[in-house]
Amino acid sequence: MCRCCSSSASGLARRAGANGDASKAGKGKIAVPWFALGFLAIVVVNLLHALPDTANKMLNTLDTFALTMVMTALGIETRIAQIREAGPRAIATGAILYAWLIAAGSRSR
Repeated sequence: MCRCCSSSASGLARRAGANGDASKAGKGKIAVPWFALGFLAIVVVNLLHALPDTANKMLNTLDTFALTMVMTALGIETRIAQIREAGPRAIATGAILYAWLIAAGSRSR
């Protein structure tokens, strides 16, 4: 459940920065990413094992679906020219992370 939250959180943070939402905070105020509080609440619920197994399985299925949608949305927004501009080091890092995710995903099942 945490991998979806972190993926969604990073995407939302990136969009908030792009839209200038972070600049709306007045002087002396700290901009709080409110989704982070929800993420922490979910972590606490998960640590306390407060949900029954059936609810946990359902949420894990929902998590997989949401993660798929987030990754699809990121992929749709990506342009080949952006990948070329990133350079070989960024492409190599992406390939290594991709292999890592595939290996970790196949082990967890």
